[in-house]
Amino acid sequence: MVTTDKETYEYGEQINISFTLYNGSDSTLYYEGSSSCQVYLKFQHIGTHPNMCTTDYHYYDIYPHQKVNITIEIDPSEFFYPVKSGVQNIEFDYLGFKDSVQFSAPQFRSGRFYVAYDSLKSDTIQQVKNSISAIETERFIRNRNEKDSLISISATWNVNDFQIDELVESLDSTGLFRFVEINRFFQSASVTVTSNEENTADHPLSTKLFQNYPNPFNPNTTFTFELFKPDQVQFSIFNMIGQEVAVLQNNRLSAGSHSINFDASNLASGTYFYRLKTADGVLTKRFTLIK
Repeated sequence: MVTTDKETYEYGEQINISFTLYNGSDSTLYYEGSSSCQVYLKFQHIGTHPNMCTTDYHYYDIYPHQKVNITIEIDPSEFFYPVKSGVQNIEFDYLGFKDSVQFSAPQFRSGRFYVAYDSLKSDTIQQVKNSISAIETERFIRNRNEKDSLISISATWNVNDFQIDELVESLDSTGLFRFVEINRFFQSASVTVTSNEENTADHPLSTKLFQNYPNPFNPNTTFTFELFKPDQVQFSIFNMIGQEVAVLQNNRLSAGSHSINFDASNLASGTYFYRLKTADGVLTKRFTLIK
């Protein structure tokens, strides 16, 4: 059963969604996030146009007769939700089991999205940006093709007092941009494992990735993660458009807790993602570098 922590939310208030996964079989099952879409959350009024994560990136073993209680945090300032005011409906689907939950919340009117365009259109694009009072927080410039001099510009725009889906659809329809995309994010806030059989609760979750500390930071921070078995680990940093900017770990590590100190002196200010990849799956979180 899927539930929320409240029936009515104020503007911009965090929405917590909880659900329980139960393994009534004699075999070990697993919950894996968006890479497999075993758990799928469908949000009312959010169509297929935005590029979004609709499940988290965590991976959990669910042993026989074990329950896993998961709470997901939806921060409107990161998920740009609700799209419309009034009664909201979220559908839940886990391996064919379906449920839904309803609550009331007002439309959220601000957001962040990504644009890409050719440099030849820069003057017109600047006029568009000024007309919506967009604040550009990141920009990447590169050649689209090594054989010619055509320059492609990718940027992150932040806006206030706009419903983000409507704005992106309007901008995309102008034909000025190579693409205009929204990325929506949410994460598991807590996981509680309970069991109806002796000893099964002693099985650990396969991996844990913690929020870096400090965050935001300049220029040093520490990443911490736990492995519950020896594993091949790749720990990487990505920018907001998915480019890998650093690989901090790429070898086999023992089970237990591990920490990585990171000096971001070579990176520009902005938001980045850090990804822990093991044989069991992928965990991803974000950090903010402020210089």
